[in-house]
Amino acid sequence: MQYEQAYSFLMPKLEQELSPDYSYHSAHHTKAVIDAADRMAIAENIDDNEKEILRTAALFHDAGFLEHHVHHEEMSCTLARQYLPNFCYNETEINRVCRLIMATKLPQAPGSPLEEIMCDADLYYLGTDR
Repeated sequence: MQYEQAYSFLMPKLEQELSPDYSYHSAHHTKAVIDAADRMAIAENIDDNEKEILRTAALFHDAGFLEHHVHHEEMSCTLARQYLPNFCYNETEINRVCRLIMATKLPQAPGSPLEEIMCDADLYYLGTDR
């Protein structure tokens, strides 16, 4: 898995192509979710491979907004399936990324500890002054 290369590919697209009408679902939000997921993964002693899956899911979780806001989680998975093979992600890793992305769909229903972290990272702002 080449997370840094995937980040370098997708983040400029999010920064430049997301509609300014999405005041919450922005590149800034995606960066904050990645950061929150990283902090929680460290606190929970998640191993490095799992952290890469989690970070990748955080990176792609709102990428679907590049296409449309309706069913954006599904579109985020479509984009992950399209782009992640270019960054040495195999089918199993991509399926895991997509399960984490789909766990963020409201109402959230995480089915694993990693999905719980992903959901918490996506809504971390609720516990802040933002």
